[in-house]
Amino acid sequence: MKQGEILGSYILETELGRRPSASTWLARRVSGEGDRPDIVLKILDLSETSTWGAVDVFRRECEALKRLSHPSIPLYLENFEAEADGKLRLVLAMERIEGQNLEAAVAAGKRFSEAEVEDILAQLSSILAYLGSLRPPLVHRDINPKNIVLRPNGSIALVDFSGVQDAVAAALYPGATMVGTAGYMPLEQVAGRASHRSDLYGAAATALFLLTGRNPAELPTKALKVDISGIMDLSPRLDAVLSSWLEPDVELRKLGAAQAAGILRGEIPPSTGAAPRLRPERGPEHEARPTRGADS
Repeated sequence: MKQGEILGSYILETELGRRPSASTWLARRVSGEGDRPDIVLKILDLSETSTWGAVDVFRRECEALKRLSHPSIPLYLENFEAEADGKLRLVLAMERIEGQNLEAAVAAGKRFSEAEVEDILAQLSSILAYLGSLRPPLVHRDINPKNIVLRPNGSIALVDFSGVQDAVAAALYPGATMVGTAGYMPLEQVAGRASHRSDLYGAAATALFLLTGRNPAELPTKALKVDISGIMDLSPRLDAVLSSWLEPDVELRKLGAAQAAGILRGEIPPSTGAAPRLRPERGPEHEARPTRGADS
């Protein structure tokens, strides 16, 4: 693959990343001469793929993105097959998310205030509440700072759904594939039994990374749980959410994503154990998407 090559109705502009059998490119439509590149293509080269597992992962991501409609998740455009030079490739086209992932932001010297972390975690909680409201619910399985993009206006987007699995499949076929990032996976996910509450752990671990600048696996623990008491003084809102979501036992991770969002936004007190009385979650039919290429 090279700059200027045409796949389907898209022209490749800039390579964003590469793995042994796959690459990611910034692209624009052939019909949009002069337009700013605003499309991301994930390309799987079948001639360089040694197993069908990569094909299954690729197709699972395509099917997942087709189901999703949320302003903080990349918009699915299409997927197709493209043949060139005797090679068959699978291509997934989606909208480009403007911004920088959280890992890169910290590496560049960004230091997040506690208020900023609360806001980011509240936004992430709302995204996870949406994924959990689907039937069947979707489990992202790789919530970590690299997969969360911070837009210039402060809003976030959750990207890379290559590890996604629906909760029913995860329950029926535990341990089929181990997906995740060290330091952001709870014990049940390491054992191959990921659920919607596993993503909550990844969200809390991401918040810890933003607060400390360190991978959560490097932080002190007490009874297998990251010991946040010795790290810093946290607001009651953050303490309530992190204390629940960092529980190593999934059964003790009882605080729901929508309730956590309400706590972090000050809509309900952090000490309440009752179900929140929040404004209704906006379903996909009510979500207003940002203008293509916009930052919000």
